[in-house]
Amino acid sequence: MVMRIGLPIVFFVLITFLVICARKSFKSSKSIAVYVGYLDIAIIPPVIGNLIIIGSATEVISYIQYPVRRQGTHTDSKLDKE
Repeated sequence: MVMRIGLPIVFFVLITFLVICARKSFKSSKSIAVYVGYLDIAIIPPVIGNLIIIGSATEVISYIQYPVRRQGTHTDSKLDKE
């Protein structure tokens, strides 16, 4: 029961820090900063999926996590199409 309450708090803090870091990196003048911001944003959907798994009280709700976690890992590059 403690894990169901404590870990979502940790995940909310992690999501907050990722959003803050992404915003700061998009405002930076360095050329690599934009890519760091995209990396920070790409990490957020899997964290939200894990939050759904741990925070859900029923098994049906935890099945929602799969498409949410896959959203962050989906790539559509030219290498995949060749």
